[in-house]
Amino acid sequence: MKDLELAEPLPRPRSLLIAATLIAASITYLSGHMAAAVVGFRSMFKDLGLTPSPSAELVFSAPGIWWLFALASIAVLVWVATQPQLTAVVKRRMKAAMFATVAFTAVTYGFTAFAIYTPLFRLRDAV
Repeated sequence: MKDLELAEPLPRPRSLLIAATLIAASITYLSGHMAAAVVGFRSMFKDLGLTPSPSAELVFSAPGIWWLFALASIAVLVWVATQPQLTAVVKRRMKAAMFATVAFTAVTYGFTAFAIYTPLFRLRDAV
């Protein structure tokens, strides 16, 4: 009986579509600003004569990585939006995909902030 309930398609919850839309819009907005910000920080490091740490150099070498997160979140949105009916298993997979997109973006944002701001805080302490 439980297997039949999991396989029975139900209408897609509106909240799932709303969540996917908000996630895609937020991550796309963040991606546009972070790509430009990383380039700006790279030139600031150069102007200040700072030698970037290996982690900062990694961040500076790939400012376009943020667009991959935007594309992933848009792909999840398209997936959710094109499925008017879904099973419980597909619904769980969609939620997991949204969670993973947000989690990877947040971890990358945290790593980027740590990599860029750590050398700047050391510069502040030296002054």
